[in-house]
Amino acid sequence: CRHSDYVKALAYSPHSHTLCSAGLDANIYLWDILQCMEPVTTLKINFADPQYQIAPKAHAAGNQESFYSLAMSLSGNVLVSGSTSRVVRGWDPRSAEKIFKLKGHQDNIKALVLNAEGTLCISGSSDYTFRLWDIGTQRCINTYELHDDSVWALSTDSMFSTVYSGGRDGQIFSTSLSSGKSNLLALEPNPILDLLYTPKSGKTGKSSLWVSTSDPTVHKWVIEDFETPKKVPFILPLHTMSTSPMTITYTPTHSESAPRPSLIAPDLIIPGRPGIIKHHILNNRRQVLTRDNVGVVELWDITKCERVAEYGVVNFDEKVEELNETISIQSWFTVDTKTGSLSVTLDYPQCFTADVYASDHGIEAADPDLVINLGERMLQAVLGGWATGRKMRKISGFLNDKSDGKDANEKEGEKAKEKYKEKEKDRPKSPKSKSPKQTSKSTPIPTPQENASEQDTQNTPPPLTLNPSQSSNNINNN
Repeated sequence: CRHSDYVKALAYSPHSHTLCSAGLDANIYLWDILQCMEPVTTLKINFADPQYQIAPKAHAAGNQESFYSLAMSLSGNVLVSGSTSRVVRGWDPRSAEKIFKLKGHQDNIKALVLNAEGTLCISGSSDYTFRLWDIGTQRCINTYELHDDSVWALSTDSMFSTVYSGGRDGQIFSTSLSSGKSNLLALEPNPILDLLYTPKSGKTGKSSLWVSTSDPTVHKWVIEDFETPKKVPFILPLHTMSTSPMTITYTPTHSESAPRPSLIAPDLIIPGRPGIIKHHILNNRRQVLTRDNVGVVELWDITKCERVAEYGVVNFDEKVEELNETISIQSWFTVDTKTGSLSVTLDYPQCFTADVYASDHGIEAADPDLVINLGERMLQAVLGGWATGRKMRKISGFLNDKSDGKDANEKEGEKAKEKYKEKEKDRPKSPKSKSPKQTSKSTPIPTPQENASEQDTQNTPPPLTLNPSQSSNNINNN
């Protein structure tokens, strides 16, 4: 069983060994990672069984929710989900029943965090805010209006005393949940997709915040904690836990209009390859032009499974017109670049009927009318490397075995000689009679036994010689 659409959120409980997955197909799956076979529980919108129903009974058919966030307590007894329904739904993973619903956000909920006990929850939304919830009373404690755009990422320290928030505006805020104090920690040039807090590595070490954005790099920011409490701090006095929660906004402490972050540059940058965001299949049905998120345009040959040209930062549409040929070949594959890479899916049986002349494909052949199949050429490019690698690994295994100081060729030759000697031992032998010494120069006539022995000697297999130029069939036959 698997999702039928993109998975947007994961949550894991180390105590119960349960992994939760949710996505755009409006389903939540609970997996036992010790088995990794089928999901142990399925939570599905508008499912026929009422105990699995997440949406209200009046939910219109076909108007499915899409899940964008998940969080689970350490013990695995509380699961919360955020979706396009603008509510935080609480679940008991053991019974697959909905246990509460938190209302208050005005837009899609993109980030969720639970404390270890599953009693406090923080939710980030596209309505530019994130909220602190008390699950026991099912009320909103505080609403934080710090960001200028959607809040997409949340992370807390190990004591659940400080929350770090980021989003589409590229701003990273650190907020103390006990005092309500907020600080603009850093500015990222791109929208923030996820945050991860790591505690101090030693007595003199500092905490770190790992940030991933729409840019293909990961940044590490070294941060200072607001405080280091010895126990779980109280949040706010009880009178704030009412139907009118407190709203906290951020006000710069200086006179400048633009806020100043506490940190100027990350301490570590892990570079990555830019992701592909646009593609076009050329008319020859074997090349694809792509553009990544930094504007670089590249040409890929599907039948060779490799990049054949890089044009730099150029106009994508003009390059398509320049490379496109006036040729008609049936479609035999589809391309998807939603994951940031070039993903090719063969269309069966069209992939085995897309035939072209070898000369048009750039292959020199003796027969000018030679026809090749594009689908077969692609499979040869994909599986050819696997076959070559398998053969080289097999040869490498022979060459690396030098425990007695002899190389693989000598060992194979000795093995062949031993096999031949064993065959000679099993062959029935006839008694040999002594013949008088030949004194004349005439050629003696060999006996049938001697003739057979000479023929066997001539047919003795030579020592095996392995070299990478041999085909895999020759190696296997030997």
